[in-house]
Amino acid sequence: MSTTSLMPSSESDIRDLLISETEGLHIAGGQSRLRATEEKVISTCALTGIVEYEPGALTMVAKAGTPLSIINETLQKENQQLAFEPPEYKHILNLLGHSTIGGVFATNASGSRRIQVGAARDHLLGVRFIDGLGRVVKNGGRVMKNVTGYDLVKLMAGSWGTLGIITEVSFKVLPIAETQVTLQIASREASMQQLLKEFSDFEIDIFDAEESKKFWSDVNNLAFFENMQGDLWRISVRPTDGIQIIKKLDPKASYLDWSGGLVWLRVEEGFNVREKMQKMSGHAMCLSGSFNQFHPISTIEKTMSTSIRKKFDPKMLFNQQVLN
Repeated sequence: MSTTSLMPSSESDIRDLLISETEGLHIAGGQSRLRATEEKVISTCALTGIVEYEPGALTMVAKAGTPLSIINETLQKENQQLAFEPPEYKHILNLLGHSTIGGVFATNASGSRRIQVGAARDHLLGVRFIDGLGRVVKNGGRVMKNVTGYDLVKLMAGSWGTLGIITEVSFKVLPIAETQVTLQIASREASMQQLLKEFSDFEIDIFDAEESKKFWSDVNNLAFFENMQGDLWRISVRPTDGIQIIKKLDPKASYLDWSGGLVWLRVEEGFNVREKMQKMSGHAMCLSGSFNQFHPISTIEKTMSTSIRKKFDPKMLFNQQVLN
């Protein structure tokens, strides 16, 4: 499928595009996470720049297309960070794009520290976006203009571009810890009971600050799966079910994150993970492969989702493949 990429540089440009548009649109930040299924792509890459940064207040406001790398570099100069450690998948997915701060919050992209500090949505303070009718909507942060009755900050986080095109976000940041140490315990058994009873049977590594930083960066960015063939799947389950998923599916490679609640799998091409999970609870996203990227949703979920989407995007222009 051939695509036409549009990179509007202002909100007025986006509004002009949407007012006259009748066909489906693929909304993207740096085009590093969501597969394009529509012929016309609108990217926010040209909406860049840090609008306001107050290190003392631990807050930042940035335009949606600002590269995540720029955000991180700016924060590091003040010894601060995005505590939820948003991951970067472009290398493992062989994509040319880059992560943007708007895309991070639109996809609720959260790293390994999510179970400790919360997800991306928990750090989002305000959002500004343009809905399907070309209207500018803003909520939270420095401004408050919301007549929909919804908590738009929470609603937009993880909406994957289905409700509007995010143009600006405000969010909180946190200080970087002075130092960190990681304890890695390797074993063929997953049982913590065995860990306690037979501690001597485990191989233990203690990483210093730099090694620890690199280790968690590799975990977040899926470096362990590089140079491996096969489809890549991300599965959200109850923490107690993570190891059972791996045992049942027997993938080529796997690892657990979020204390077992997030399962990463590299499987043979064409292996239908969702079919094998039919009798197991969980949500499986296909990041690379021939299957639909998003897990199918129930009729009730689809009805609720469509109802909300039509309030913001009556023409159903945005990212039609998401949540369908």
